[in-house]
Amino acid sequence: MTLNSGCLFALDKLGLSVDNALKDANPPEFACPGSILRMKFDTNHPVAYGMPEEGHAVFTRRSPAFNIISSLGMEKVPVVIAKYPKGNLLQSGYLRGEKYLQHKASVIEVPLGKGKVILLGFGVQNRAQPHGTFKLLFNSLYYSSVE
Repeated sequence: MTLNSGCLFALDKLGLSVDNALKDANPPEFACPGSILRMKFDTNHPVAYGMPEEGHAVFTRRSPAFNIISSLGMEKVPVVIAKYPKGNLLQSGYLRGEKYLQHKASVIEVPLGKGKVILLGFGVQNRAQPHGTFKLLFNSLYYSSVE
Protein backbone atom coordinates (compact mmCIF):
# COMPACT_ATOMS: atom_id res chain seq x y z
CA MET A 1 0.00 0.00 0.00
CA THR A 2 1.32 3.43 -0.92
CA LEU A 3 0.04 6.87 -0.01
CA ASN A 4 0.03 10.15 -1.95
CA SER A 5 3.41 10.87 -3.58
CA GLY A 6 4.72 7.51 -2.31
CA CYS A 7 2.72 6.04 -5.18
CA LEU A 8 5.27 7.52 -7.60
CA PHE A 9 7.97 5.33 -6.05
CA ALA A 10 5.82 2.24 -6.68
CA LEU A 11 5.14 3.31 -10.27
CA ASP A 12 8.85 3.85 -10.88
CA LYS A 13 10.33 0.82 -9.11
CA LEU A 14 7.71 -1.93 -9.40
CA GLY A 15 6.94 -1.72 -13.13
CA LEU A 16 3.21 -1.46 -12.58
CA SER A 17 0.78 -1.23 -15.51
CA VAL A 18 -0.25 2.26 -14.33
CA ASP A 19 1.27 5.68 -14.94
CA ASN A 20 0.97 9.13 -13.40
CA ALA A 21 -1.64 11.04 -15.42
CA LEU A 22 -0.18 14.34 -14.17
CA LYS A 23 3.43 13.78 -15.26
CA ASP A 24 2.99 16.12 -18.26
CA ALA A 25 0.84 18.71 -16.46
CA ASN A 26 3.05 21.78 -16.23
CA PRO A 27 2.68 24.19 -13.29
CA PRO A 28 1.28 27.07 -15.39
CA GLU A 29 -1.52 24.76 -16.61
CA PHE A 30 -2.13 22.65 -13.49
CA ALA A 31 -1.98 23.46 -9.78
CA CYS A 32 -3.59 21.80 -6.78
CA PRO A 33 -1.52 22.99 -3.81
CA GLY A 34 -3.88 21.75 -1.10
CA SER A 35 -7.55 21.45 -1.95
CA ILE A 36 -10.65 19.47 -1.07
CA LEU A 37 -12.01 17.74 -4.17
CA ARG A 38 -15.01 15.56 -5.02
CA MET A 39 -14.42 11.87 -5.53
CA LYS A 40 -16.39 8.92 -6.92
CA PHE A 41 -15.94 5.47 -5.31
CA ASP A 42 -16.60 1.89 -6.42
CA THR A 43 -18.39 0.87 -3.23
CA ASN A 44 -18.40 -2.78 -4.33
CA HIS A 45 -14.64 -2.95 -3.81
CA PRO A 46 -13.52 -3.86 -0.26
CA VAL A 47 -11.14 -0.88 -0.01
CA ALA A 48 -14.06 1.53 -0.57
CA TYR A 49 -16.37 -0.23 1.89
CA GLY A 50 -18.40 2.34 3.82
CA MET A 51 -17.69 5.19 1.42
CA PRO A 52 -20.43 7.03 -0.47
CA GLU A 53 -20.61 6.46 -4.22
CA GLU A 54 -20.00 10.09 -5.18
CA GLY A 55 -19.37 13.51 -3.78
CA HIS A 56 -17.21 12.61 -0.82
CA ALA A 57 -14.51 15.17 -0.05
CA VAL A 58 -10.83 14.22 -0.18
CA PHE A 59 -7.83 16.41 0.55
CA THR A 60 -5.23 16.47 -2.22
CA ARG A 61 -1.88 18.20 -2.07
CA ARG A 62 0.32 17.69 -5.11
CA SER A 63 -1.19 14.22 -5.34
CA PRO A 64 -0.83 11.93 -8.35
CA ALA A 65 -3.68 10.67 -10.50
CA PHE A 66 -3.48 7.45 -12.49
CA ASN A 67 -4.01 6.04 -15.97
CA ILE A 68 -4.08 2.31 -16.60
CA ILE A 69 -1.59 1.33 -19.29
CA SER A 70 -3.28 -1.12 -21.63
CA SER A 71 -1.22 -4.14 -22.48
CA LEU A 72 -2.17 -7.14 -24.57
CA GLY A 73 -2.00 -10.41 -22.74
CA MET A 74 -2.38 -8.98 -19.24
CA GLU A 75 -3.68 -11.78 -17.03
CA LYS A 76 -4.91 -9.50 -14.29
CA VAL A 77 -5.86 -5.90 -14.97
CA PRO A 78 -5.77 -3.05 -12.45
CA VAL A 79 -9.04 -2.14 -10.76
CA VAL A 80 -10.08 1.50 -10.26
CA ILE A 81 -11.44 1.94 -6.75
CA ALA A 82 -11.89 5.71 -6.79
CA LYS A 83 -11.69 8.38 -9.46
CA TYR A 84 -12.26 12.05 -9.98
CA PRO A 85 -15.71 12.48 -11.57
CA LYS A 86 -16.71 14.71 -14.46
CA GLY A 87 -17.76 18.26 -13.67
CA ASN A 88 -16.70 20.67 -10.99
CA LEU A 89 -14.28 18.89 -8.64
CA LEU A 90 -13.34 21.72 -6.32
CA GLN A 91 -15.12 21.92 -2.97
CA SER A 92 -12.60 24.10 -1.15
CA GLY A 93 -9.18 25.55 -1.89
CA TYR A 94 -7.58 26.21 -5.26
CA LEU A 95 -7.49 24.12 -8.43
CA ARG A 96 -6.19 25.15 -11.85
CA GLY A 97 -6.38 22.70 -14.77
CA GLU A 98 -9.29 20.60 -13.53
CA LYS A 99 -9.37 18.81 -16.90
CA TYR A 100 -6.16 16.96 -15.97
CA LEU A 101 -7.98 15.21 -13.11
CA GLN A 102 -11.43 14.50 -14.52
CA HIS A 103 -12.05 10.77 -15.03
CA LYS A 104 -8.58 9.89 -13.69
CA ALA A 105 -8.14 7.23 -11.04
CA SER A 106 -7.08 8.28 -7.55
CA VAL A 107 -7.22 4.89 -5.78
CA ILE A 108 -6.35 1.77 -7.69
CA GLU A 109 -5.56 -1.91 -7.06
CA VAL A 110 -2.77 -3.27 -9.25
CA PRO A 111 -1.99 -7.01 -9.37
CA LEU A 112 1.68 -7.79 -8.83
CA GLY A 113 2.89 -11.37 -8.81
CA LYS A 114 0.84 -13.30 -6.27
CA GLY A 115 -0.16 -10.11 -4.48
CA LYS A 116 -1.52 -6.67 -5.14
CA VAL A 117 -0.48 -3.06 -4.72
CA ILE A 118 -3.02 -0.54 -3.46
CA LEU A 119 -2.22 2.97 -4.66
CA LEU A 120 -3.96 5.54 -2.45
CA GLY A 121 -3.29 8.64 -4.54
CA PHE A 122 -3.86 11.15 -1.76
CA GLY A 123 -2.77 11.33 1.88
CA VAL A 124 -5.61 9.47 3.58
CA GLN A 125 -3.73 9.50 6.89
CA ASN A 126 -3.23 13.26 7.37
CA ARG A 127 -4.72 14.67 10.55
CA ALA A 128 -6.27 17.57 8.64
CA GLN A 129 -7.82 15.12 6.18
CA PRO A 130 -11.61 14.79 5.92
CA HIS A 131 -12.34 12.03 8.47
CA GLY A 132 -14.15 9.72 6.05
CA THR A 133 -11.00 8.89 4.11
CA PHE A 134 -9.41 7.10 7.06
CA LYS A 135 -11.67 4.19 6.05
CA LEU A 136 -9.61 3.74 2.89
CA LEU A 137 -6.46 3.28 4.94
CA PHE A 138 -7.95 0.79 7.37
CA ASN A 139 -9.88 -1.06 4.65
CA SER A 140 -6.64 -1.40 2.66
CA LEU A 141 -4.83 -2.86 5.65
CA TYR A 142 -7.63 -5.33 6.26
CA TYR A 143 -7.90 -6.19 2.55
CA SER A 144 -4.17 -6.98 2.43
CA SER A 145 -4.76 -10.04 4.61
CA VAL A 146 -7.46 -11.46 2.31
CA GLU A 147 -6.33 -14.19 -0.07
